[in-house]
Amino acid sequence: MGRFFRWTVLALVVVIVTGTVILVVTVRPGLQDDAQEVRRTWKPLLQPLAARYIALGGVENQLEAVGNGDRELTKQLKRTLSDWQLLLATNDAATQAETANKLEGFASRVDATVRGSDRLRANVGLNQSLTAFYAAKIPVKVRNRYNDTVLNYQRNRSGILRGIVAKLDGYNAHPTLQLANG
Repeated sequence: MGRFFRWTVLALVVVIVTGTVILVVTVRPGLQDDAQEVRRTWKPLLQPLAARYIALGGVENQLEAVGNGDRELTKQLKRTLSDWQLLLATNDAATQAETANKLEGFASRVDATVRGSDRLRANVGLNQSLTAFYAAKIPVKVRNRYNDTVLNYQRNRSGILRGIVAKLDGYNAHPTLQLANG
């Protein structure tokens, strides 16, 4: 009875280890390809986003010029613009996309703040800076291709078995790019 139990446990361990190895060997190449495709489709977005965030830097400068430099929104915008500049020197597409989304959110908040304030709405320089930011367009096809690629990657890394391999190999989530509309 004891020998049968030991052989059964040993067989079960062998099956589990073999299954894990087969799972990793079959799933990893697809995850690698998907992650590489996400990075490849992100690269064409970097230049137009950099131009857009230079314009957003002009908005931040105008906010400081009109006396809103001490406001938390302006401080967060300034810090995140600085983070963006540092991230441009890296190949971390996920963190770059996350930071781009934060900047777009701050742009939307600034726009709402300007529209809701008579003092800010009357400032020509601030309005021109916001207009310049919104004029710095991101090609829709390029953005949609990136977002579709990210959604495909997310689907492929989030199944029960694939999720295990993705977590073990460090295939982390990538955000889609969400742009502010002015």
